[in-house]
Amino acid sequence: MKPGARLAAVTIGALVVFQSDSSSGKFGYVALAVLCCALSLVSLARSNDPVIQCFRLMIPGSILVLAAIGLSGFVAISGGIPAQTWAKEVLSYVLLATLPAVGIDAGRTILPRTLNRYIAILGVVCAIGFAVDWLDRRGVSGLSFGRFILATTVLPALCFAYALASADRGYRAFWWLIVAALVAAILLVTGTRSNLVLVFGLVGVIGLRRGSGIHPVRLVMYIAGMTVALATLVPFLASHLISDPAFLDGRITQAMAVAHGEASSDQSYLARQHSYEVAHTAWQEHPWLGVGPGGILGSDAPWLVLAKFGLIGAMALSMFGACLCVSIRRARQISGPQPIYAASRGWALILIALTPFGPWTEDKGISLAVALLVTAVVAQATSDDRVLPSERAAIACQNGNAT
Repeated sequence: MKPGARLAAVTIGALVVFQSDSSSGKFGYVALAVLCCALSLVSLARSNDPVIQCFRLMIPGSILVLAAIGLSGFVAISGGIPAQTWAKEVLSYVLLATLPAVGIDAGRTILPRTLNRYIAILGVVCAIGFAVDWLDRRGVSGLSFGRFILATTVLPALCFAYALASADRGYRAFWWLIVAALVAAILLVTGTRSNLVLVFGLVGVIGLRRGSGIHPVRLVMYIAGMTVALATLVPFLASHLISDPAFLDGRITQAMAVAHGEASSDQSYLARQHSYEVAHTAWQEHPWLGVGPGGILGSDAPWLVLAKFGLIGAMALSMFGACLCVSIRRARQISGPQPIYAASRGWALILIALTPFGPWTEDKGISLAVALLVTAVVAQATSDDRVLPSERAAIACQNGNAT
């Protein structure tokens, strides 16, 4: 199986398998993911490409996460949590630590334009899947079916930032802005107010030099165009997807009430507030190791990661994130400015802004998004002909000496 095929298998497979409650399908997917990861690691071990060497820090980062997951198993089982429940709760973290290897390997062979289409299609499809699932849960769906694919917000958020950052590329700018506007409109039509954090992606993609992001003046023009597109797309989508015409108006009214301190009638706000209290209390009682994955279910608070894994597990996840950021920065030093680095900034700001609304690390789409992110970094870095291989090697040598 070629690297690109392995990437498609783990991404599409996850989107299909995790939308169901079938345990056998999930176990089969995990076996496939482990196999793809092993094949990619063998392939990467044989590579001397300086861009690939930039990601060597990902190995200790992944090991730390896997060690924290193993430790959480002892905590969970000793606390009376069934092993099967623990396994389901840590699955997204296992994939987060392993799937990036598949993406790094695929980035060496996949063409950037092919990856562009793949990310755009996945982002739009996942946004549709999220909208269909959430409207069905709220009982206002105008469709005859519910969830058909994994409901994830972090992957469409990556697509949104990626589309914005890629819009500064000649005639393709129009089509990328259509993708960004479409993803934003589909997410906003659900009435999920946390999706408003997409606006932070606009700040992240700003760049003064070509290739490093979108110039502020050009971005203002893009925002104006996207505003017009959203004003057209949201009502159009609402008329076809929502059965209750007053649904969006009600969500806006509730949001305004919360903003003015009148949250007593907003059930979503009250439920999130309760989740905050439960998760925070659990962490305070078990600060270092947490209560174990499975000890708290259904919580929608950023304290959930600390409550599950404690400070030790949270530090391991933070180190993994730091290793990812350093690896991407080293790749940028080799390749120079590329759209993917602006997209990375935009996506990172979206995730930071999303944190108060819930633990996005619990979203199973996070592992897929990170895998696609590193794929794009490697693909754009290795396809940039402005930097000769000898210059890449010299920069990589300097990075190695610096560490």
